[in-house]
Amino acid sequence: MRGVAGVNNAGFHLAAACLLLMVLSCAGVVIVRYGFGLNSIAVQEGVMYLHALALSLGLAGTWQRDGHVRIDIFYGRWSAGRQLWLNRVGTLLLAVPFALFVLWSCHEYVAVAWERRESSAEPGGLPWLWVLKTVLLVFPVQLLLAALWTCRRGVAEAGERAA
Repeated sequence: MRGVAGVNNAGFHLAAACLLLMVLSCAGVVIVRYGFGLNSIAVQEGVMYLHALALSLGLAGTWQRDGHVRIDIFYGRWSAGRQLWLNRVGTLLLAVPFALFVLWSCHEYVAVAWERRESSAEPGGLPWLWVLKTVLLVFPVQLLLAALWTCRRGVAEAGERAA
């Protein structure tokens, strides 16, 4: 399971780098547009690509770190065992079906993008749209691996508490 944690950790750090590049690129777009009257479709699309990558690649690593958002009205007051139970139920009933649905519904879409080497429809846009669409398959696989990792981690933690 260390490999799963390592892959998700690498995705998390890559997402952080994407966010930094996204902020710098966005600031650059504004400065160049309003300071010099220039515009670049490719840079604007690059900001969108970085945003998509940051969200997709950072999801599993955030979950692995238990950093996702919860509505903490009851959860914080519950015992560790009850929290573990809720996390497992949420994983099995929400995260796993969602990831499987994304894989099932996107595989053909991504295959067509690869077949066509799809690029931006905008003149001067980026030619790698097919690569970005590939993330639609990478992120649910990462999510499934994170689900496996967290369920396994929860079992280990429960065993440690019982010992």
